[in-house]
Amino acid sequence: MLGISETLDDMAAYENLTDSIVDRIICSTDDNLKESRDILKKVKERKLYKCVGHIRKEINKTTLKEEYCLKLKKIGSGLHENDIVIDVVNLNYGMKDKNPIDFVRFYTKENPNVAIEVKKDEVSDLLPEKFAEQRIRFFCKRDDKKSLKEAEQVLTDWCNEKNCTAVIGSQIIATTPVKKNQAGGTSTN
Repeated sequence: MLGISETLDDMAAYENLTDSIVDRIICSTDDNLKESRDILKKVKERKLYKCVGHIRKEINKTTLKEEYCLKLKKIGSGLHENDIVIDVVNLNYGMKDKNPIDFVRFYTKENPNVAIEVKKDEVSDLLPEKFAEQRIRFFCKRDDKKSLKEAEQVLTDWCNEKNCTAVIGSQIIATTPVKKNQAGGTSTN
């Protein structure tokens, strides 16, 4: 009997790795699978973690979780570090922060055997400036209203301190700094 990750090196075992593994884990009495069993039962019963909100900001996940949990303690929340899940998703065009067009070579009818590089300004002015971003989603394992409200409040406070925008529930919480314009009035960035 191989572990799931060990089946990658054994094609015969990997071929037998089907959705039936979920049922085998749920029906298992092995103490090592208790946490997996509990999670899978919750998924089957649709008792999913609640999404508190998400942000788009480059930040170290460990630092973020520490700061977030520290804020939970400061407000006297009943939530603990294990009640919060922070999911970091890196989105890109397949080459991290590089423009994939920079690596494409083209051929011309005049010289079909020579690949040429095309500069960005020769392709389009509509190409994006950034080719990667990070989305960070916050989930709460508890689903009672008080816990969710506390988790949302801490995320809002954290975003206000870091001057970033968050989507919390269906609301966009924007923290745009105000600066003086040349005429002496105020404007937003």
